[in-house]
Amino acid sequence: MNSAAENAAMAPPAPDRRAPSALLQRILSAAVLAPLAIACLWYGGTAFAVLAGVAALCMIFEWETVSFGRFGARAALAGAGIAVAVILAALGRIEFAFVAVIATAGASLMFALLTRAAPAWALAGPLYVGLPTVALIALRAEAGNGFGWTLWLFIAIWGTDIGAYVAGRSIGGPKIAPRISPSKTWAGLIGGMATAAGASLLLAAYSGYLPLSLGGAALAGALVAIVGQVGDFAESAWKRHFKVKDSSRLIPGHGGVLDRVDGLVATVPLALCIAYLAGRTGAL
Repeated sequence: MNSAAENAAMAPPAPDRRAPSALLQRILSAAVLAPLAIACLWYGGTAFAVLAGVAALCMIFEWETVSFGRFGARAALAGAGIAVAVILAALGRIEFAFVAVIATAGASLMFALLTRAAPAWALAGPLYVGLPTVALIALRAEAGNGFGWTLWLFIAIWGTDIGAYVAGRSIGGPKIAPRISPSKTWAGLIGGMATAAGASLLLAAYSGYLPLSLGGAALAGALVAIVGQVGDFAESAWKRHFKVKDSSRLIPGHGGVLDRVDGLVATVPLALCIAYLAGRTGAL
């Protein structure tokens, strides 16, 4: 007859009751945030700038708390500078907004040197957060088709995430950089590129929102997927350096804002350049 200890060892493991809760949190968070983001994208102007500004301030908070362990006076200075840059961008003064971001980064660097904090992380934070934020507001305000360009970027990023997840889970295979991000595979990257390229091609062919040739749209989508994955790796390397799993717990079930927008942060400058070239040349 088996002992109590043997019976316990032979019993199947208890189900993880946290998993459904975490999944439910992810679904509920997405159900709230996705419509909000789409609504602000549709209205543009002040609504979109406010959304971008709130996200940027959250990202600065996360960057500072992970990189320095707290949100202090230098972090408040960085947040104030980014807020000024967002206001300037919302008013259409994009050049001055970029200058404000660079000035904020310089002030953060000087503050770090005076207080003997890590200067590289102090300099990188405002640039990493501020430059893409201003570029995103500039992309949405692009004359003639800001909505279309921004919608395309969002769809390409979402397509990348979906394609990479499906291909990575179903195919698996060699990892790209297991020391930085153990779950990322070459199959996932190719799947993300294919999905982003296909979504971009369909948007260009049937929506009228994307002024690109079919070949140009597919190429642009694939480039977004590649650059987005680079951004994902960069954010993962930053978190691994400081030995944290998530940048924060601001979004239930998802982690922090930086965890959710790492691909967007990396790809917004690329999208702005593509939109500029298409505007100058007429088509790509």
